[in-house]
Amino acid sequence: MAKGIPGFVIPFGTMFFTAIATKRVKELFRPIYWIPGSILFLLVVVPWHALMFNIHNPLFFNEYVVKHHLERFINSHEIGRKEPFYFFILTFLWGFFPWIVSLIAATCSQFKNIKIYVVEKLSREQRFLYLNVIAFLFTLIFFSSSSTKLVTYLLPVYIPACFIGAYIWNHYDDFKKSINISVYILGSILIIASILAIFTPLYLPEQLYKDILNAKWLCIILLAAAGILSINFARKNKPLGIFSVYVGLMLLLSAFGTKEFFNIDYKFGQNDLMEFAKFTRENNYELGAVDLGRKYSLLYYHGGTIDYRNADEIEDMFRNKNKMIIIKTKNLDSIVKNLPYETIKTGRRYSLIKAK
Repeated sequence: MAKGIPGFVIPFGTMFFTAIATKRVKELFRPIYWIPGSILFLLVVVPWHALMFNIHNPLFFNEYVVKHHLERFINSHEIGRKEPFYFFILTFLWGFFPWIVSLIAATCSQFKNIKIYVVEKLSREQRFLYLNVIAFLFTLIFFSSSSTKLVTYLLPVYIPACFIGAYIWNHYDDFKKSINISVYILGSILIIASILAIFTPLYLPEQLYKDILNAKWLCIILLAAAGILSINFARKNKPLGIFSVYVGLMLLLSAFGTKEFFNIDYKFGQNDLMEFAKFTRENNYELGAVDLGRKYSLLYYHGGTIDYRNADEIEDMFRNKNKMIIIKTKNLDSIVKNLPYETIKTGRRYSLIKAK
């Protein structure tokens, strides 16, 4: 229920387009299916929503229905996090690493064989693949159509993607050439990246090098090992070996690298937000943020209401002399322009300012 519209649009949309592909749309609307299904759906959904409307209306309607369902999809004025249509496509490309490379290679190899399949003639395994391809495409397009985007929204798309990837690797002999080429390409990139990482002191700024130093040798060792081992297994046509290398790479990166990666991420702006929010709270100042979307770290560390605004509302924010404002440092001059202000703190990515 907490997933709202996506909670029923994604499964229904997948079933609907699968029915179109298999020419069974009429079956979806048979009373034997939709009558008990509708009753069960209403029994699950209505009691909780009715109770919440009764207790919290009109706040529940304005926040839950309008803001977090309709406006979240149509626009990002209230919530922020507006991203272009292709944002989730790029998110999936890195989020499905390293299997994304073999998935793309295998898919490209089948372009010349694309045709309209008669579903009845497909095997049970092929039908399952067919269903997951439709689920993957529909889910990706649905979330990409939303104005508000956050990387965690895309989690449902990884389920059908995993089944598609599993089919490809389970039929290694059918995709051997494309999979092996993808392994050679990715393995070479990993090896080159590990070599370049050794010489980071020579070309990275000193501060940036210090930021990544703790994760440097972990990444060098894992990337080099994964590249060498995967290429070796591909030369011997051993898919289980390749797959095991990829699994091991991600397990070790997740187990030993997550903390370091989060620390690096914090140093590129998150630390600024946390520090500024604490500072304003300790000194009894109100806090505003310009063009940042909804940064919940500000809410957590400040403990009060955050005044989120667009750049064209900066003059109105300046009228409150007890309010400090967070702005991206690179946008500071273009947003504030000729308004008188003083810089309270300057961080790695953000600045904390106050009207004079």
